[in-house]
Amino acid sequence: MNQSERIKEAVTAAIARGYNKTQIAKKCRVSPATVTQWSNGDTKTLKAENLFGLADLSGFCARWIAIEEGPRVFAEPVQQEKGIASQVTNAASVDLDMLQQILDGQQEIRDEFQHFMKEIRISRLVKPNGNTKKSAE
Repeated sequence: MNQSERIKEAVTAAIARGYNKTQIAKKCRVSPATVTQWSNGDTKTLKAENLFGLADLSGFCARWIAIEEGPRVFAEPVQQEKGIASQVTNAASVDLDMLQQILDGQQEIRDEFQHFMKEIRISRLVKPNGNTKKSAE
C-alpha cells in the first residue's frame, strides 16, 4: 500500500470516528479542500504537523501512515478532550497562547507608559499659574 492510500484510509477512519472534513482540516492545520484531496487519494505525502493531527483523529499510528512501519492503529484510541480544551490541539499551541497573552499584557503596559509620558510632557508645558510655556519648534 502506498502512502497516498494510507492517507486516504486514515481520512476515512477519522470520518468513521465522527469527525467531518472541516474538523479534520482544523486539527491538521490545512484547508478542507486539502482534506478532500487526501480522501480522493490525490496526495502522496504529508508534512509532519499534518500527519500527527490525522493520526490523532484516525486512531492510526503516524509512523504507519508515513512509512507503513509499526502497528497500524494505536493499542488504545487517542481520547479527544471536550469543551474549551478541545480547541487546544497540542502543547505548542498552548505555549503560543500563553506567549500571546504575555505580549498582549506587555502591549497594555507599553500603551499605559506612553500615555503617562504624554501626560508628563503636557504637565511640563503648563506653568503652575495655568499659562502654557511656548514650545521650541
